Amino acid sequence: MSRKGTIVGVDIGQYAVKAVWAERRGRSLVVTRMETLRLPTDRSDSGVIVAPWIEKMGIAKLPSVIGLPGAQSIFQPLFLPAEDLRTFEQATAMEVVKFNEMASETMVYGFSPIAINPRERRLLLSMARPSVLQETMARARSLGLDVIDIVPTPAAAFNVLDLSTADHPAPYLCINIGYSGTELAVGSRAGLLFARAFAGGGQMFTDALAKSAGIPAAQAENLKLTEGSLLKGSASAAALSKVADLWLAEVQSCLAVHRSVFPDRGVQPARAVLAGGGAELRGLADYTAAKLGIPVVAANALPGHPNAPKAAHFAVAAGLAAVGLRAATTPLSLLPPDLRDEMTFRRQKAFWIAAGITAVLILATSLLGGFRYSIRMRHKLDEQKASLAKRQQLGAELDAIKARNDQMVAMAQPVRNLLMAGTTVRDLITLIATCKASGDSIVMISDADSYFTRQWAAAQPAARGLRDRRRASAPPVTSNIATSGLQRVIIEGITRTPNLSTVKELITKLTSSGLVESADLLSADKLRSEPIPEGVGFQQRFVMDLKVAAR
Repeated sequence: MSRKGTIVGVDIGQYAVKAVWAERRGRSLVVTRMETLRLPTDRSDSGVIVAPWIEKMGIAKLPSVIGLPGAQSIFQPLFLPAEDLRTFEQATAMEVVKFNEMASETMVYGFSPIAINPRERRLLLSMARPSVLQETMARARSLGLDVIDIVPTPAAAFNVLDLSTADHPAPYLCINIGYSGTELAVGSRAGLLFARAFAGGGQMFTDALAKSAGIPAAQAENLKLTEGSLLKGSASAAALSKVADLWLAEVQSCLAVHRSVFPDRGVQPARAVLAGGGAELRGLADYTAAKLGIPVVAANALPGHPNAPKAAHFAVAAGLAAVGLRAATTPLSLLPPDLRDEMTFRRQKAFWIAAGITAVLILATSLLGGFRYSIRMRHKLDEQKASLAKRQQLGAELDAIKARNDQMVAMAQPVRNLLMAGTTVRDLITLIATCKASGDSIVMISDADSYFTRQWAAAQPAARGLRDRRRASAPPVTSNIATSGLQRVIIEGITRTPNLSTVKELITKLTSSGLVESADLLSADKLRSEPIPEGVGFQQRFVMDLKVAAR
């Protein structure tokens, strides 16, 4: 339902179609236009007449609200005790389920709260058969109407009269007199309290005139509109008063049902307002007031029109427009949920299409931006990878250069030590040559650092990477053998004595010379035998560890 703009309330009767244009101006509802179409009395197909009229009036271009006759609706007041914790939605749903079980049909329903007493919880439930609603919607669509809601006509008449009159805290009775039926609604500012419909309306008075005057119904209808009256002394008063008594008996019967539902005196109607085409019958308001004992007037005002001569005629149509604009006191709606969703989608189709296109454009823009960003990040990552590879290559080259420098320093260290201790080496070589046995030979004299470094490097495999080169750049430190440059000398030689007696004598002579502080053979795992060539006697290699005395 629309909250703003223009809404057309369309009241399709048996012999007339009424249309009211209404719109919101601030917080007020204003009727801007009223049109009516008289239908032929021969009850022929009215669609061929109504559809072109709706197109001509421009009604098809605007959202409209149509009414459902009270005779095709069911109204039931509900009272929820204080200890009942159910919401109105839950209570109405359970009540409709019970009714569906009795009627063997799923009813479409709506409800309106009643705020009579803040300590009480009351509501008015309205129900209708789905088949009736489908038929009503099909007829409206065949006429070219853009229907946004279906409202019970008793509620529509009550709503517009409630908006059109001054403040009236006491409940009042709204009587909508149609051609073949009459609808009653009792309510106040608290909301619609009671609604009921019965067969019998303006046609009863037309038939009475036709019978009394002996004229056709069409002429009797014109006579009723021009000369018909219930005022005393009129020619038609006698014939019409009998019918009026029957009609009022039905009205009083409906009011008796209302009193049984609402026995409190404070909720009984204090006045009555007539609406519909039947309200135009002269003297009917005074005659009804005399019978009901309360003031009765014909509707004479519409929203924005305090003195509208045709207010009673257009009351239902104006009430339908008020519900469409959400300006009604009792916004009862009987539009099926599936039709409501369909109409909402159809009316908002353009917005949904625009939203879909916008969403697609946003998605495409996001994907394109993400694709361009990924390409940019990939190029940046490739640049970083290339820079990192260059840095790694430069680091590897620096490590290799450092390893070579360390190796050169390590290789030069023995020579440096030898040069610095040349006198000591000379004296040691002379001493060894003097003290060794004639059959023994010395094959190598070396400082301990160079000797053990050479032995370790010969046992290592070739380095396969930068980490291996780093590990190979420094020899391992043996925990049980101290290295001290020329303070420690390793001597390798060959002896021909199997029991190494000449070697032992050499050790004794060296240690007693004063130049050597200590001397000893290395452990067994440091000794190894050479193969003996043919024609050569026994030979065995020995290794001596000498500690040179400090000088």
